[in-house]
Amino acid sequence: SFETPDEKNKVDVFVIKAEDRPKWESRAEFKAESAVRNLSTAETNLTLGPGSFIVILDNRSGKEEIRATVNYSVD
Repeated sequence: SFETPDEKNKVDVFVIKAEDRPKWESRAEFKAESAVRNLSTAETNLTLGPGSFIVILDNRSGKEEIRATVNYSVD
């Protein structure tokens, strides 16, 4: 789950495979294991297969710096 302190502050959150990070960085097309777009709060549940994954909070389209709180657990 994640949340920003103000519902006007929205971010994108992605869980991607580690090898897809260069695609995300260059804004090329990539496959997200989970994608939450343009929200100030969300909760996600997903099952990941073997491998390395990265959680990305993306504020590249934001107009200002924001603070976000993220909580993740692995069962």
